[in-house]
Amino acid sequence: MECGACRHIIEDGGLIKCAGCDNTFHYECCNIEKQVYFDEYVEKKQKWYCPSCTNITRRRNDSTPVGKRDIRSLQASQADITNMSCDEKLQRSSRLKKSSNSASQHALRQKNSDSVTIEQIEALLDRKLSTFKIDVVQEVHTMVTKEFNHTINKLESDFTVATDFLQKGQDDLLKELEVANNKIKTLELERTTLKSNIESLDRRLMSVEKISRSHNVEI
Repeated sequence: MECGACRHIIEDGGLIKCAGCDNTFHYECCNIEKQVYFDEYVEKKQKWYCPSCTNITRRRNDSTPVGKRDIRSLQASQADITNMSCDEKLQRSSRLKKSSNSASQHALRQKNSDSVTIEQIEALLDRKLSTFKIDVVQEVHTMVTKEFNHTINKLESDFTVATDFLQKGQDDLLKELEVANNKIKTLELERTTLKSNIESLDRRLMSVEKISRSHNVEI
């Protein structure tokens, strides 16, 4: 089977077939990279269209005079390619490769010119680091404040329990002291009563003694 570009025999493993015109080509002649060829068109079996069919398909629905002219031009170009000699096709393929490489290099230069510089990356990292520091400080501050408030609340609760316990003990002591004072008052009252009774008995005894002396009676 011949390559539609170089007219050389296509060996096994290097063939790619156009889904539009059924022509076969070397994938190298169509400027397809080896890895892309095996990944996309061998393993995944994706459809591939040669450049001529791709251009015609893209412009087929263009009904403008320019579109029709381009289609006629492409068809004429296909006829010219068919009538080319092998050397002419090789030269054409080489020109296409050079043109494609030039476009790739231009795209690469454009990509490099649009790439981010180290200074921009450093500035971005600095901003991210600054934001991260602020977030960490705020988070630590929140955690410390929360823990501090929790500790203060616990201390206040413990202090309240302790003061309540002491207050209860003090109240109990005051009640006991009041009871003791009442007992003391009662005892003092009883003492006063007893003292009064004793004094009364002493007076009576003295009176009895006087009477007995006067009558010479011993008690």
